[in-house]
Amino acid sequence: MCYLVGGDVALSEVDKHYVEKIGKYRHYVFFVIDGLGYNLVSSFPKNGMLSKIAPEKIYSIFPSTTTAVLTSLATLKWPAEHGLLEWWTYFENLGIAGTVLPYKERETEADMHNWQPYPELIIPTSGWPKESEYSRFTFLPKDLTDSPCTRIFYGEDKSIIKYESFADGIDKLINLMKNSKEKSYSYFYYPCVDTSLHTHGTTGAEVIDYLRTIDWGIKKFRESVSVDECRVVMSADHGQVNVSESEVIVLEDGNQMLDMLEIPPTGGSRVIMFHVKDGMSSKFEKYFNEKFGESFILYTQDEFIKQGYLGVATPSQNAIDHLGDFVAIPTGPSAMFYHPASQELHIKKGFHGGPSIDEMEIPLYIL
Repeated sequence: MCYLVGGDVALSEVDKHYVEKIGKYRHYVFFVIDGLGYNLVSSFPKNGMLSKIAPEKIYSIFPSTTTAVLTSLATLKWPAEHGLLEWWTYFENLGIAGTVLPYKERETEADMHNWQPYPELIIPTSGWPKESEYSRFTFLPKDLTDSPCTRIFYGEDKSIIKYESFADGIDKLINLMKNSKEKSYSYFYYPCVDTSLHTHGTTGAEVIDYLRTIDWGIKKFRESVSVDECRVVMSADHGQVNVSESEVIVLEDGNQMLDMLEIPPTGGSRVIMFHVKDGMSSKFEKYFNEKFGESFILYTQDEFIKQGYLGVATPSQNAIDHLGDFVAIPTGPSAMFYHPASQELHIKKGFHGGPSIDEMEIPLYIL
């Protein structure tokens, strides 16, 4: 998409295929539906618009997590290059684990400005062209527009359009298209499918309701804006996999393994990263494999990189630092995470971040 709106981007043969397939248009709209795995395609309403269209099956990047994917979409870099690999990142120089998307510290859930008042020092900048014949707009839920990531990734306030609901966002998008005198590229991010999947799993009734809303909104937009003027592309950042509560390992303060670590495990619940204290690597590896070896494969950092999990790009120093000394990957539908004692425990039903088909396969609609 960046190439089509004037970005200086080197294209692979696969990229060239999609550039040709999408084509040249006056307006582009790119919907990113968080959590919309390919396994949900058949759940769109049978009499709806999207059920009559066969999307292409493509693959997310790894880790299959929102932090990695949205950062890659914004920076035009692989996770190995930008280094923001998972939800929780260990910033050793700050002495904390935090998440950059809402810019929160893990233990206290406090604003990370208290530790790093200059977010641009740890959040990579956008790789999109600053000057283009295409005006760039970003549609986000109103509660996501105040994050430092929003400003660093997507630019100034005038280009960021807040919406109250998917229907409100669609109406604002239609209004923009009908009143635009310039070429435009609009990025529309919708997080509710992912949120619902975490809570209810992939078969939850609420998830189906959100899919129905998406189908309605895309149909309304497509019927309101000329197909000759505007190309619509819709995809996702990742899918999700259901994990039963009995397969979820919760690590809490006092756990013997935590005493071997510089900081409680970071990463996510399906790709878990461990920063081990000096001299404790052998003890940690033995303990982990004895306790969790049936559900997880434990890699050293070097093994993880050599296995190709981070793709073809050479890992940056940020990526290496954030990975830690060991990385655990589940062998099946299992999850593991650290729970701070100060917070209420919530065990999800849907998870992502791992390499399973349900997490990695995503649809690509070109409308």
